[in-house]
Amino acid sequence: MNPIVIIESPDLEAALEHVCSKGGISAKGIETRQGARFFIFNDPDGNGMMVVEEKAKQ
Repeated sequence: MNPIVIIESPDLEAALEHVCSKGGISAKGIETRQGARFFIFNDPDGNGMMVVEEKAKQ
């Protein structure tokens, strides 16, 4: 699936819990690739979205 929206979040675990409580479906949960933590989910209408952990500001 290619997500159509990418959202940054400072708390990925809380974001995943919130998405699931609102009817979103994340098949794989939180993943890590090339140093980035994220999860992909479908909203109740079937739209693909991605939530990425916000990087700490230096």
